[in-house]
Amino acid sequence: MKKWLFSMVLVTIFALCSIGYAQEVYDAAEQNYAQKLLELVNGERAKVGRTPLFLAEDMQLGAATRAEELAKKFSHVRPNGTYGYTIISNPKGGTVAELIAAGQKSPEDALAYWLKDPDYSISIHDAWIHELGVGYYYKQKSKAKHYWVLLVRD
Repeated sequence: MKKWLFSMVLVTIFALCSIGYAQEVYDAAEQNYAQKLLELVNGERAKVGRTPLFLAEDMQLGAATRAEELAKKFSHVRPNGTYGYTIISNPKGGTVAELIAAGQKSPEDALAYWLKDPDYSISIHDAWIHELGVGYYYKQKSKAKHYWVLLVRD
């Protein structure tokens, strides 16, 4: 009985440590995905003579929230009924656009999806945008599993 109880305690501790480790790996992957998508988008923009974009902290936070929301409701309309771009306030009075994708397993796949859509492609190549936010969310028990958001702002 004592061996069984000791074994169960060890299994529980290992499982809890593994969950923490998995979250750290997920967080690291999310950061790498943001940087990778920034590089990919800037590469596409360079092909048409556009200036490179930079990651904005508020856009990153908003995109991360939106990516998680997409796992609940895949739509440009948020679960609270407002449009996706409203997650960002733009004190300059400029424009924020939202690009969403689901099911793509890598930053390259997400970008390829957006480039195939004329409306999304325009947002990526447009000269008016200067800032970018990247959101990625993985939910194992969902239809698409991988959820992506690209927020762009002038």
